[in-house]
Amino acid sequence: MKITEELNETTYLDRLYIRVDNTKIIELDSITDSTHRPLDNTFTSLIHCSLLRDSDDRYLIMNRGDEYLLEFRIPSSYHALQFVAEGYYREH
Repeated sequence: MKITEELNETTYLDRLYIRVDNTKIIELDSITDSTHRPLDNTFTSLIHCSLLRDSDDRYLIMNRGDEYLLEFRIPSSYHALQFVAEGYYREH
């Protein structure tokens, strides 16, 4: 899945996950900067995932033009999937 910030705003993502059949939670498995820009030394893919696995007021900050590729381990059998993003944004 790809998430993008297309508007002139800053997004603060606190948690990302997939809800399967309204019961099971699938946590983010990996995140990659899809524009292939170098990531800040403190933000490796592993750290990004840990930032986005809990609602803990630690945010992945996205500005206009930022894009990330997300990977989740989805089960082979399910009836419904919901993508859930927790956080907020500020318009410029």
